[in-house]
Amino acid sequence: MEQNAEVKESGSGYFRLIIQQGASQIALRRFSDWDAVGRAAAAAAAGSNVRKDIEFYDYIANITEKTLFDGMIMVTIILNALFMALETDYDLKYKLFGFFEIADEFFMAIYTMEFLMKVYVNPGVYWKNGYNVFDAIILVISFVPMFANGGDSSAMGTMRIVRAFRSLRVLKTVSFIRGLQALVVALFKTMKSVVYVLGLMFLLMFIFAIIGYYYFGDPNTGDPENWGDLGCALFTLFSLVTVDGWTDLQQNLDDLGMDSSRIFTIVFILIGYFIFFNMFIGVVIMEIQTGNFTKLVEQFNKSLRHTDYTVMEDLCTSMSFIDIYLTTLDHQDNTVDKLQQLLSEAILILSVLLEEDLIEMEQKAMRERKIKMSEQQVQEQGSI
Repeated sequence: MEQNAEVKESGSGYFRLIIQQGASQIALRRFSDWDAVGRAAAAAAAGSNVRKDIEFYDYIANITEKTLFDGMIMVTIILNALFMALETDYDLKYKLFGFFEIADEFFMAIYTMEFLMKVYVNPGVYWKNGYNVFDAIILVISFVPMFANGGDSSAMGTMRIVRAFRSLRVLKTVSFIRGLQALVVALFKTMKSVVYVLGLMFLLMFIFAIIGYYYFGDPNTGDPENWGDLGCALFTLFSLVTVDGWTDLQQNLDDLGMDSSRIFTIVFILIGYFIFFNMFIGVVIMEIQTGNFTKLVEQFNKSLRHTDYTVMEDLCTSMSFIDIYLTTLDHQDNTVDKLQQLLSEAILILSVLLEEDLIEMEQKAMRERKIKMSEQQVQEQGSI
């Protein structure tokens, strides 16, 4: 009972119990029972929480933890993206319609297998990860066209939209590449400041849209196609703030004899594009330099393993990759040193316990010899 309490109180109780029980096993030369002793104690401490399908669970867990499993899923995602790109060719899709349908079901089977295996191994950890939840949502959306039925045009249009969401499967790569995860987190970190900038830009566009509507939206003398209502005016200003086709919009106003509109266009482009649009980029850069992104990169470097997938332009000339690689090697060396120290301590404890067991066995043997000698002396005296 005391040994089981130690197992419950601290994680080291399991190893301590192995060492204590293992010393006697060394004396009896039964090395194969070491781990069995520890597993039995842990099972007794856990009680009814022990899985009944431990062998199948270990088999599935070993598969999901291997790098080859993640590599297979990555290859599946790439092939699925390639097949979706080929489906955009109408002639090719018409000729190989059945093949594309079978391939899509095959990809869905792999995604479903991945989902079930990961949920089976550790459902609590799986649903706490936002990337896993996103993968599950995409998987559910992908199943909708397979079970939905409908013959009218509206239902067919809806199915086309749902099938278009299959392209989101490509985003599953984010859950396998930690570098992309760091960038996604950094993007969400900057969203607060970016929303403020976009809100201020929308207020500016709203003001100029009202002005443009009253000056250029007259149905008879103005340009109602681009400035006839608030929606058209906002869309036109969006084209101006992106500096896309603004010369054509200005030419329409010039043809109507509105030469003063040039001042309106130039002022809005100066404020909207050269100030607010560049402010948007500046806010992102400032957020990165203030440390949000830097902290994420440092955490990413510390957690990087040599088996992780990384995306870089040129690994041979990238100083960041060399720095990450050397840091990883240092972590590996520290881990090996700690393991060696732990092994030395375990050997020392085992030797002490073994010595005590041997001394106890020797004392027990001496007592037995003394008892036998005393019995012999009694027998000799009785015979005399």
